[in-house]
Amino acid sequence: LALFARRAAGVQVGWLGWPRGEGLDTIDFQLTDAVTSNNEEAFPGGAKRVPLDSGLVAFNAGSVAMDVEKLRVFPAFEAGLITFGGICDLARLTPSVVRAWSGVLHAVPASRLLLGYVGFVSLAVKARAKELFSHFGLIDRVTFQVTPPEVSAQHVFFSQVDIFLDTFPVSAAVETCEAMLVGIPVVTIEAARKTAVSSASILHAAGKAEWAAPTEEAFIQIA
Repeated sequence: LALFARRAAGVQVGWLGWPRGEGLDTIDFQLTDAVTSNNEEAFPGGAKRVPLDSGLVAFNAGSVAMDVEKLRVFPAFEAGLITFGGICDLARLTPSVVRAWSGVLHAVPASRLLLGYVGFVSLAVKARAKELFSHFGLIDRVTFQVTPPEVSAQHVFFSQVDIFLDTFPVSAAVETCEAMLVGIPVVTIEAARKTAVSSASILHAAGKAEWAAPTEEAFIQIA
């Protein structure tokens, strides 16, 4: 950002990545789409908005270490219950996220939550996660991913998940693309911060705008 502030180029364009936009008067244009263009808090620097009809994110499916064809079977068909999936990262697993995810589990009694997507979940992380979900009486319905060393964490995670629950106020944009690549629905909350609309932007571009919720209550209802 210091480089952009010194105007290293005659024309400077902003795109993704900053919670509330770059916030610099030296950013001339900001790439947007139908979702982010309406997010007034995302562009405090006064840059001219350039809307893209096709959305903001292009995803290279070849970069994913997953066997897509083998992942096109929903675990619910074999388990007889719905498995929601969430990222097991304490930087994202905030009390607000736990409250929303717990609301989903209570709304779907015959369901469980798999925390994972990462290669290894430490005992300390498990203890903290269990503590958070214990306030909602759901410890027995929350499980943790176990990843064999020879298999990618993404493949193991998505092979056990029926519906992916997004985090907020920072969306899991890459994970949303990966989930949809293998045919797994994603539910997100479309909030005010720029980082909170990344997944909503992807869903709108994919023709699944109905999976983006304006509130926590709607998030639970959609899931």
